[in-house]
Formats: sequence, C-alpha cells, structure tokens
Amino acid sequence: MSEVLNGWIEKIRVSSAEIVVHGTKKKPYYEIKYRDLSDGQIHVGYSSYNLDFLFEWLEKCFEVVEKDKASLNEQIRELRDIYEYGAPHKEKDRVIKEAADTIEFLSAKLADMEQSRKDYSEEWIPCKRRMPEVGRPVLVCDKQGNVCVRAVTSNINGVKNWSQNKADVIAWRELLEPYHEP
Repeated sequence: MSEVLNGWIEKIRVSSAEIVVHGTKKKPYYEIKYRDLSDGQIHVGYSSYNLDFLFEWLEKCFEVVEKDKASLNEQIRELRDIYEYGAPHKEKDRVIKEAADTIEFLSAKLADMEQSRKDYSEEWIPCKRRMPEVGRPVLVCDKQGNVCVRAVTSNINGVKNWSQNKADVIAWRELLEPYHEP
C-alpha cells in the first residue's frame, strides 16, 4: 500500500494531512496530523521547530489519496468485468489493489463524516477537545456564559486565534440552519 521512494522512504497513504502548531508564539512547535489509510486512524507526528522540515516531509513522506466518483465507478466496472470475463493475473492484482485502496479511502471518509455528524449533534464542543476549521463561523460560549458568532483565524505564522481576540472562548457549536416557512 505504500510506495517506496528512492529505495528507502515509504510514502504513507493518507486521506488528509495538515500541519498543526503547538508551543508559544516565540517558539512554535510544528507537527503533521494525518489520517492513515492503512488503519483509518488519525496520527500526529513528524515534529520539528523548523516549519521547512514539515513541508519537505509532507512532500516526501505522504501520498494524499483522492478518489472521485468517476474513478470509483471505473473500478466497480473493472471488478465486474474481471468477475464475468476473467483477466490475466497481474491485471487482477492491480484492480484488486485499487479496490482495496478505495475501500480504505472510503472508510476514512466515513469515519470523518461520522465524527462531523457526532460533533454537529452535540450541544457544545469544548475548545480543549477540538477547534473548528479556520474561517468557519460557529456559535461560541465564553467563560462568562456569553454566546456569539465567531470564527477561528490564522496569522502568517499559522497561530490560530478566535476572531475579534475572543481568547476566553471555552466551547463552540455549529450554527443552526435558518428557519424557513413551510
């Protein structure tokens, strides 16, 4: 499932990979957060104080696998053809490998969707557990119990903060759909 690069680096097949930052403003510490298709789990690793290293590792160590509807339909058709008409051994192996990769990818996407659905159905999501994606408006609650709409912003160094410097936000939730007259 992994591709050998230059004979010694195995690329990790992932459905997503992003750089996250910890530490302080003066000394940020960067890590790569990724969903590995081999086990469907989210991992955090490949860490450094040097951001350039992380961009290099993203390029050399990870393969982000994207599947679209057309390629999925093509794989299904190929599998049906092999079942009905047979195929040479190498061709069967290739199609079966692609089908396995697709199943891994779809399993990871399904897990992401289930987590999103779970988060959406919860009343409030503590900021300590997870932050919303940058730029997405959400309902927030601060330490005093005030509720308003805010979004997470990111500065040039990748440091995330709430819009309008709302640093005392403790929880957030998805915005509700607007009411529509029946």
